[in-house]
Amino acid sequence: MDLIYYISDHFPYDKLICNDSGPEYALEMGWKIEKIKNLNDYQNKDIINIIDNHISEKECQYLENILRKKKERKFIFTIIDPYNHHSNNYYYIFLKKIYSFNNILFLSKYQPEEWCLELDSKQKKVVWLPYPYNPKYEKSLISFERRENKILFSGALHKEIYPLRTLFFEKYYKPENNEYVDWLYHPGYPDIGQQLIHTVIKDKYIRLLSQYKFMFLCPSRCNLEFMKYRECAYAGCVPVGKLPYPLASQAPIVKWDATVNIQLFIKTLFESRNDLLDISKKYREFFKKNRSPELLNRQLIDFLKSKNWA
Repeated sequence: MDLIYYISDHFPYDKLICNDSGPEYALEMGWKIEKIKNLNDYQNKDIINIIDNHISEKECQYLENILRKKKERKFIFTIIDPYNHHSNNYYYIFLKKIYSFNNILFLSKYQPEEWCLELDSKQKKVVWLPYPYNPKYEKSLISFERRENKILFSGALHKEIYPLRTLFFEKYYKPENNEYVDWLYHPGYPDIGQQLIHTVIKDKYIRLLSQYKFMFLCPSRCNLEFMKYRECAYAGCVPVGKLPYPLASQAPIVKWDATVNIQLFIKTLFESRNDLLDISKKYREFFKKNRSPELLNRQLIDFLKSKNWA
């Protein structure tokens, strides 16, 4: 059985700010990559055709025709954001339209919530495969004690979507006094036409993180395992904030929520802890062990076997 990951013929993948989709994601998973226009070059019914979530509306129509005519071919459609506010997007409408087809399944890169649960409330056709972890991106921990004794804070600010992140920013970030927190503006999404505000993305972002002891993490209102959780491990930072529920009892973190006393939190975190490097190492080790591409691919194959697809 072969897995082929199909990317759009038109989407500007070179403008993505992280490896959460497209050819770089497929390479991390170890999958063969092809463009949608080459779909008919692979007619073998044993091939699993995995479709990237950035396909165009016209490509959705093209795929629907193939699904109807080539019912023996097997397709997996990828899903990233599960938030309800995406429900009017053409791709999400398309996925709902084809849900009942017997020759399709879905791969969600986040644990299913909101719209994804609405699509498939019992998760009969959805497999959750979190992002893979690749040790080649890891930065050295040798100089950990010489890092900035601060929290690097980054990410979009939105009270409804990221309530914890927004609350932390409001409580701790003071432009006139950056003693404890440095803020990196969100770079924007140039792949959808937004201006790229800065170029500290991908490995540059991880290198910046690796200059700090701490990184703030927020799983959003949906408790999602964002790419940032891996980037924290790559950089060797101590995670501060909240873990998504799949990690909550397995990986270490310095917890923060609205009930934490600010003065005590600052004193404990920056002045009296001597286990920071150990937390960083254990956090990294969790991802190396539990999010390797080899393990994720085995989980995918097990799911396909449960559906008699493998």
